[in-house]
Amino acid sequence: NCEFEKNKVLKGHCVSATEQTSITIKESTFNDNGANSNGPVLYIHNPSSTTTTTKATITNSIFENNGGKDVTDDNDDNSDTDTDDSDSGNDDDVGVVEVLGGVAYVGHNAHLQIEDSHFIDNGASYGGVVWGSGDYDNKNHIEITNSEFDHNSAYMGGAVMVTGEGCTTNISTSRFINNVAGFTPLHTAEDMKGAAVFFRSILTASVSLCYFEMGKSETLNFIYAQDIVYTLPPPPPTSPSPSPS
Repeated sequence: NCEFEKNKVLKGHCVSATEQTSITIKESTFNDNGANSNGPVLYIHNPSSTTTTTKATITNSIFENNGGKDVTDDNDDNSDTDTDDSDSGNDDDVGVVEVLGGVAYVGHNAHLQIEDSHFIDNGASYGGVVWGSGDYDNKNHIEITNSEFDHNSAYMGGAVMVTGEGCTTNISTSRFINNVAGFTPLHTAEDMKGAAVFFRSILTASVSLCYFEMGKSETLNFIYAQDIVYTLPPPPPTSPSPSPS
């Protein structure tokens, strides 16, 4: 039952979990938070161990207008994170700085579970709400159920983007409404893919019993999958042919 509103940080997050940690965000609201760093709201990453997992659970919570925002350091005239406000016309617009995950960054050896939550008008360069990345030695897992994603935006993966050979992602019984790929002023139209979800080179991905309503991307796809390696199950055994009578 917490509320985080209008928090801005140059390099940081509203909530951060590293090492072997387990956190729960329940019945909370995150509104208009921004940062120049990945995962402005939630950052989970455990790079120091391949045998322990950092876990975050989000339930019954609302996230609105969070993401990569131009947060300048007033004490550092030479800050390399400043951006040109003329790109967006508004330095409070999400997506005007390069960040991964407008709400959550899921890094190595991390597990994110989202249930019964609502994400509205969040944005980032990649993964307007969630960005996940891992490899064979540093795995991660993302589970999303009974949640809704409305009008979120990114260059790729308007709501969710997951990339890396150690990633598994399961999305079920969720709604994706008018999410957009390719909106950010930092990018061109060359590779705008996945209006709702973008998967690239991940271990396993599952999307089931979900509803998608018209968003847009250059290729007009809700889900875009690239370089997915999978193994087909073996065929069922065949019955022996009956012997001729």
